[in-house]
Amino acid sequence: MTDTVTTIATLADDGLARTDTPLRTVAEHAVFLLYPFGHATAHWPFQPTETLSALAGQAWLPVSETERKVHKERLIWVPAAWPLTDLDPQVAGQLTWPDENGAPTVWTLDPQRHVRQWLTCGQTPGTQLRLPLSPSAQHRLDRRGLPRTESVGLEFGAIRLLPFRTGQGVLLVEIRFTADGPISDTLLVEATTALCHDRGLEWRSDRSQRLKTVGGKDRFTLAAMLTSLIQFSTEKPLSGQRVFSYAFAAFDERLNDRDRCRLLIQLSRKYTDDYRIADASGEAPQSRVFDTIAHAAYSEGCATLVERIPADGAQKPPAFLTGFLKNAVEGRYLGIAAINVHAREALLRLSRDSSFWPNMDNPSETQIEDLGRLQKQILAFRLAYRVSRVSPVSMHNGFHEALTKAFRLEELLRDINKDALEIGAYLQELEAGLRKASERKWRWVAKLLISAAALSALKDIYDFINDLPTFDLSIFGNSKAMISILIFLTVGFIAYVWGMRDD
Repeated sequence: MTDTVTTIATLADDGLARTDTPLRTVAEHAVFLLYPFGHATAHWPFQPTETLSALAGQAWLPVSETERKVHKERLIWVPAAWPLTDLDPQVAGQLTWPDENGAPTVWTLDPQRHVRQWLTCGQTPGTQLRLPLSPSAQHRLDRRGLPRTESVGLEFGAIRLLPFRTGQGVLLVEIRFTADGPISDTLLVEATTALCHDRGLEWRSDRSQRLKTVGGKDRFTLAAMLTSLIQFSTEKPLSGQRVFSYAFAAFDERLNDRDRCRLLIQLSRKYTDDYRIADASGEAPQSRVFDTIAHAAYSEGCATLVERIPADGAQKPPAFLTGFLKNAVEGRYLGIAAINVHAREALLRLSRDSSFWPNMDNPSETQIEDLGRLQKQILAFRLAYRVSRVSPVSMHNGFHEALTKAFRLEELLRDINKDALEIGAYLQELEAGLRKASERKWRWVAKLLISAAALSALKDIYDFINDLPTFDLSIFGNSKAMISILIFLTVGFIAYVWGMRDD
């Protein structure tokens, strides 16, 4: 099969209503949320200190969970290797543990310490974590001939904490949706859109009754829930608005080009059927090396679609398609997405730090130190985290290039590099000026000392001559003071001329 990379072309008939396309059942799916955060401390290695007591009594817990007996001082984060394959050592080294100093670089929630049970109330019979759908979303489902679903269930998969030496980190959360029946492509789009806008979650009983939380409310945000997991590790609460997501969906049928393109855009950018998608050919590329696998990347998110159909002449789909989520997405593409999200956040942080108004003529020591530290941080990022290639496999590099383009990382890096050069030139000029001023000061001190010594010597000569028996200065009468003044002025004039010559 010939490798091809195409772009998302103009969708046929420019914005036909989605109601004319058949519903498709999603055979397998997962949505990965990537929350950037700043470290609460600059110390490295990074060490999360949250315990079960950090969760006990949280406002988002249902009241029934406050009675659970647990060892509250047990840590909830444990070091864990991330099994990545086919990635270059420089890339895998950012996401594997330990680092060269033995410090873990990937942490995961310990499933033995009741954390997951608390997140989903799995040990409380009849309690479910639900994602409500808006009335508009319910109307769109009804328009497509689907039952008007008020909410979908949430299940957590792996939750990873990824600290980086830049002081930025990524909390990576895997989520799956549950429903009474099969999940359609339309329901997957609606649920993903609602999840990434984080308008609220709620606890429901097995009778669909809303349950009160410890905080006295019946709704809370996913960001608040996840912030409690890293409340001592992050410098500020996580933001749940327009969270970057990586959506995966597998189908046991063939998708036509129009539906595939539309679904990639909808899952990546969180566009529902109310948006009449037209031409996206000038946007991020859709990479289709294989006829059954497609990727898309945008600044809002990325998506991978897999069509699990047999190859020509085969009776069943190949194993790499049926295991694509576990082996390829989690083992390769998700890591590539994580390092790109980190690079974006680190560069934006450096860009913000370099945007201030220093006193160019007379900067304070603090400003000089800040500029020097910023220059070192920019250099450290370039050396440690700038990668143009992530894998010996072209498909992985294509996905990386699409994310780099979507985040405009090259433009950000060029701006940061320019800032570093300008900072370096300014610091060199400042250092040269300070050195020159210091040298000038010490030259004048030396000249004054020499002048004083010369004056003293001339005074001694004057006294010596005056004491000679054969040389009587009395002929000058009482003009000794005048002679002393003339000598002093002569020496001062010589020193002044000397100073002007050196300057």
